[in-house]
Amino acid sequence: MSSQRVGTGIGWLRIRSVILLGLLVPVLGLAVISGREIAGKQDERDASVRLRDAADELRAGVDFRSAVATEEIHSTVLGLALDLGIDPDDTEQIDARRVRADLADARTAVDDARAEEAGPVVADELRRLDELRSDLDAGRAGLDAVSDVFAELNLALAEQWEADLAEIERTADLQPQTGAVRARLRTVRYSIEAFSLGGPRINTALQLLLNGPATAATERLVGLNDRFAMAVQRATPPEGSAAERAWLAFEQDESVTVTESTLATAVDIGLGEAPPWQELELGLVAAGLADGERWGLLLTEVVGAAARDLSEAADAHAADAGDDVRNESLLAATLVLASVAVGLVTAAALARPARDLQAAARRVEAGDFESDPVPVRGPSELRETGLAFNDMAATLAAVEDHAVALAEDPDDPVLDDPLPGRTGLALQQAIDRLRTSVHQAETHRAELFELATHDGLTGLLNRAAAFTAIQRDLSRARRDGTHLLAFYVDLDGLKQLNDTYGHDVGDEAIVRTAEALRTTTRESDVVARLGGDEFMVVGPVPEGGREEIAAFAERIRAAVSLQSVTLDHDEAAPLRCSIGVALSDEGTATAEGLVRAADEAMYAAKQAGRDRIAWTDPTPERRGGSPR
Repeated sequence: MSSQRVGTGIGWLRIRSVILLGLLVPVLGLAVISGREIAGKQDERDASVRLRDAADELRAGVDFRSAVATEEIHSTVLGLALDLGIDPDDTEQIDARRVRADLADARTAVDDARAEEAGPVVADELRRLDELRSDLDAGRAGLDAVSDVFAELNLALAEQWEADLAEIERTADLQPQTGAVRARLRTVRYSIEAFSLGGPRINTALQLLLNGPATAATERLVGLNDRFAMAVQRATPPEGSAAERAWLAFEQDESVTVTESTLATAVDIGLGEAPPWQELELGLVAAGLADGERWGLLLTEVVGAAARDLSEAADAHAADAGDDVRNESLLAATLVLASVAVGLVTAAALARPARDLQAAARRVEAGDFESDPVPVRGPSELRETGLAFNDMAATLAAVEDHAVALAEDPDDPVLDDPLPGRTGLALQQAIDRLRTSVHQAETHRAELFELATHDGLTGLLNRAAAFTAIQRDLSRARRDGTHLLAFYVDLDGLKQLNDTYGHDVGDEAIVRTAEALRTTTRESDVVARLGGDEFMVVGPVPEGGREEIAAFAERIRAAVSLQSVTLDHDEAAPLRCSIGVALSDEGTATAEGLVRAADEAMYAAKQAGRDRIAWTDPTPERRGGSPR
C-alpha cells in the first residue's frame, strides 16, 4: 500500500515536471516579448520627460530674452532721442522721463534673471551692456552704440536658444513622438524664427527711416518681411493651444498694427514712395518704437506659449507611456499566471482519479468561472491540486467581476470585496493601487487647476485667470449689447504697514480685503487679486444704472473700512481703500483696456485724497499704461 502511494506520487511528479518543462519555452518567450515592449515604452517615457525638461529650459530662456528685448526697446528710444537732439522735457516729441523710468524697470528685470540664465558667452555681452547703460545715462551713447551692443547680446541669446532648440529636437528624435508633440515642436521652431527676425527688421527699418532710401537696406527689409511672414505661416499652432491664443493676441493687438505700419513706411521710404522721415513729425520714429515694445514682447509670449504647449504635450506623452508600462507589466504578469494555472490544471486532468478535475478544468478553459467547486478527493497531490484549482477558479471569477467593474466604474462597490487566495490578494492590491492612482490623478489635476488660476494668499482668481474671464464676459456683453462695470480696488497705506509692522501684517490686510470683497460682490462678478494690494471686480452693470453702481462701489469701500489688522500690543488698524470705476462700451475691445480705465480712475481717487471712489468715462481702447 505504501509502495503504491509512492509510485503514484512519483508518477504525478513526473507528469507535472514534464508539463511544466513544456510550458517553460512559451512562458520564457512571452516574458522576453513583454520585457522588450515594456523596455521600449520606458525608453519612450524617459525621452518624453527629457523633452519636457528641455522645453521648460527654453521657456526660462524666453522670459530672460523678453526682459532683454524690453530694455533694448527703451534703450533704442533713448539713444535715438539723444541722436536727434530731442529735448527730454518736450513731451510732445518723447517723454524721456517716462522712458528712463521704464528703462530702469527693464534693467531691473534683466538683472534679476541674468544670474540664472546667462552662460559664459552671454555674460561677456552683459558686461558690455553695463558699460552701455553708463554711457546712456551720461548722454554719451546714441542709436549706433545701442544697436551694436544689443545686436551682439541678441546674437549670443539666439545661439543659446538654438542650442536649447537643438537639444529639444535631438531628444525628440530619440524615440517616436506623438503627432501632438511633433506639431508643437514645429510651432516652437518657427515661432523662434519669427522672433529672431524681429530685431533685424527693426534695425533695418531704422536705417531707412534715418538715412533715407538705400537699395541694399530696402532689399534686406523686404526679404526679412517675407521671411517673417513665411515663419508665421509655418508656425501654424494646433487649434486650442496656448500658442494659437498667443499668435491671435499678437495679430489682433493694436501696437502690432502700428509697428507693422512703421515697417511698411520704412519700405516705402526705401522705394522712394514716401517722403524721408525729416519731412514727417519729429516723434514718429520714437512713437513707432514705443509700440514696437509691445510688438516684441508679444512675440516672446508666442515663443513662451509654444514652449509651454510642447512641455505639456511631452508631459502627457510621458504619462501615457508610463501608463502603458504599467499596463504591459500587469498584462504580462496576468498571462504568465494564467499560463501556469493552465499547466497545473492540465497536469491534474491527466491523472485517472482526477476526472472531475479534468472536466472542471475544461469548463474553466471555456470561460465558465461560476461552476460548482471540484470535489476534493484522491491522493494528497490531487487534493492539493483540487483545492488550488477551486481557489484559482474563485479568484478568476472574482477577477473577472473586478475587471469589468474597474473598466466601467472605478467606484463600483464590488471592487471593495477582497479577492480570494494569495493570487487574489496580490491582484486586489494591484487594483487598489490602480484605483488610488486614478483618484489621486483626478485630485492632482483639480489642485493644479486651482493653483494655476487662483491667488495662493487670498484664494481669489489670479491675474491671468481673471483677464481670461473678463475677456470672455466682455465678448458676451458685446454680443448681447450690454455693458460691464469694473472696480479697481487698491488698499491705502499698505506699504507703510509692511515697512512698519512687517509683511505678515500686510498679508493679513490683503486677506481681510479679499474677505470683504467676497461678502459684498455678486456670484456673477469676476473677483481677483491682480497683485500686491490691487484687486479687481468686474461684472454686469446693474439695472439701477449709475446710482446702483455707485451704491455697489460704496458697499465695497465700506466693507473694507470695517476690516482691520492687529498691530503690536493688540492694537487694531482699520483698512482703507481707493476704488476706480469704469464701464465698458462699444470701443472697449479687450479686458486690458477695461481694467486700465478702472486703474486710471483709481489713481484719480488716490490723487483726490484716498479712501474714496472715482469714475472714468467710457472711452475707446488706450495705448498707454496707467498714469502711475
